[in-house]
Amino acid sequence: MQLLVTVGAGTVYISFEAMRLIHVLRCGAPAAPPSPPYYIYY
Repeated sequence: MQLLVTVGAGTVYISFEAMRLIHVLRCGAPAAPPSPPYYIYY
């Protein structure tokens, strides 16, 4: 069960990092540090 939680959290983190990277590449904005409320922008 712990493994499933770890994999799930890692997948969510990677997906958010990917969206952040795409946003930076598309808008030319400086990379924001990953923070909990950052998902609000999506």
